Amino acid sequence: MESNERYMQIENVFKSFGGAAGTEVLRDVSLTVRKGEFVSIIGHSGCGKSTLLNIVAGLTPATAGNVFVDNRQVVEPGPDRAVVFQNHSLLPWLSVYQNVRLAVDKIFGDAMTKPERHEWTLRNLELVSMAEARNKNPAEISGGMRKRVAIARALVTEPEIVFFDEPTTGLDPILVNTIHHLIVDLHRKFRFTAVMVSHEIPEIFEVGDRVAMLHDGVIVEVGAPGAVRGSAKAVVQHFIRGEVEAVPADQSPRPVR
Repeated sequence: MESNERYMQIENVFKSFGGAAGTEVLRDVSLTVRKGEFVSIIGHSGCGKSTLLNIVAGLTPATAGNVFVDNRQVVEPGPDRAVVFQNHSLLPWLSVYQNVRLAVDKIFGDAMTKPERHEWTLRNLELVSMAEARNKNPAEISGGMRKRVAIARALVTEPEIVFFDEPTTGLDPILVNTIHHLIVDLHRKFRFTAVMVSHEIPEIFEVGDRVAMLHDGVIVEVGAPGAVRGSAKAVVQHFIRGEVEAVPADQSPRPVR
C-alpha cells in the first residue's frame, strides 16, 4: 500500500541552465503521485512545467534532488514511462501505421511475432480512432489526428506512466475538449499513472484527480481540482483569470509540499 501511495516521488528538485551564473528554472520542487493517479500541472509559459516533466521522464537530469518511481531512482528514459510530446514528434516520412509500428518493433521485437506486432499496432490505432487513416502521412492529417497518433504511439508500449506535455497545443477549443476526453477515457480504461502539463483554463479542472500549480519554478498550490480552483492565493487566481500582473512582494510564492 505504501508503495502505491508514494509511487512517484519528486524530492527537492532544482534545475538550472547555464552553470553557476545561469537561470534557475525549478526551485525545491517536491511532489508525490499515487499509482494510477492523474495529476495535472498548470502554470504560465516559462514557469518550468515542461522542464519538470522532462526530468521525471528521465529525459533531462536535475541539477539537484531526486525522482523515484516505484522506489527506483529515475536517471534515464525507460519503457515504463512514455511521453506524448507537445509537437507530436511524428516522423514525417513515415505513415501513421509506421510511426506506431516503429515503437512496437523496438519494444516487442523479440517478444512478439511479426503478425502479432501488426495486430497490436492496429489495435492501438483503433483505440484512438485512427486505424482508417493508417496509410496516411502526418502531413495528410489534421493537427488533432496527429495528436491521436502520438497518444497511440505512447500507449503501444503498455507504460506504467504516461506524461502528456501540453497535448492540446495548437488545437481549437472543440478539439481541446475532444483530446482531453480521449485522454481521460484511456486513463480510466488502462489505469496508467498520468501526469499532464497544461495551460488550458478552465478545461484542466475537469481532468484528473489533482492539480499542481507551478509559478516561477516553485509549486505554489496542489490539491483536488476544486480546491485549487478556489484557492485564496493571489498567484493562483491571477493565473486562472488570465491576468499577468506581478504578485506583490508580500505575497511571493513559497514552495508547497
